[in-house]
Amino acid sequence: MMSSDNTMISKPYDFTVLCILKEAWQRTHGAKAVMWASMVTYLIASILILMIGYVSMSFWFMGNFTAEIMKYSPETESYKSGLEWIRWLFLFPMHTGILLLAVRRSVDLPIHIKQVFSPYKLYLPLLVIGLLLFCLISLSKTILQLSYDHIPDYITVFTILDMFLTLFFSVWLTFAALLVIEKHLNIFNALKTSLSSFKQHWLKIILILMFIVVPYFIVANVLLFTPTFMILGASQVFWIVWGILVGLLVLSSMWVIPMFLNIGGVLYRIMFGVNR
Repeated sequence: MMSSDNTMISKPYDFTVLCILKEAWQRTHGAKAVMWASMVTYLIASILILMIGYVSMSFWFMGNFTAEIMKYSPETESYKSGLEWIRWLFLFPMHTGILLLAVRRSVDLPIHIKQVFSPYKLYLPLLVIGLLLFCLISLSKTILQLSYDHIPDYITVFTILDMFLTLFFSVWLTFAALLVIEKHLNIFNALKTSLSSFKQHWLKIILILMFIVVPYFIVANVLLFTPTFMILGASQVFWIVWGILVGLLVLSSMWVIPMFLNIGGVLYRIMFGVNR
């Protein structure tokens, strides 16, 4: 299988973790502003979709707008689940477009925020891949929930399995979506090519994500939501330390999150090459 510049798409490759991390860090220079602008755009679009969805549900069920609609209710839960589907499927091309910035950055091609919207030209094939990804991740979460309900003694094993499957499906199908955009492959060839290349070093790639990328977001979530679980009478020292840690987290994220995107861009270039 060949790309338009006559380089083999699916080819043997290898890499070292340290080299990937070093290059991803170096390529954050000059790319942070565009990457952050694209992520903020994604966040705003996501919030708007959810707001429109909840307002529509509120008028449908209550006859007027009320924040009560956001609370758990058996009557509205299926609609909320459907809203998540709509949000994901509508924004999946933009999600892929953000990673496309990192792919272009990996070969020093110019990047700008308009490129985040370019995948919508191929919305239908991306819709199929996004739907497949959503279904597979939902299946993984369902298995995890069943383990909670029926075999709680093995919940740690199933939690690790859920994390592994989520990362595996995410890498495989996100790279397949990038192949549709960047190599103009059809859906079947993109899925096949992505899996063929990914499985050569799937464990190494998953471990990079599991032990470098995921822990950062776990720490971030724990830190940001710590006050929710604290007694209101927490000492002043606690709030000072918490504020300093949150400040360091926000500051570090300016470099760290673009670096994480660049990890994906560099891996894509090594695995498939990039058309210039």
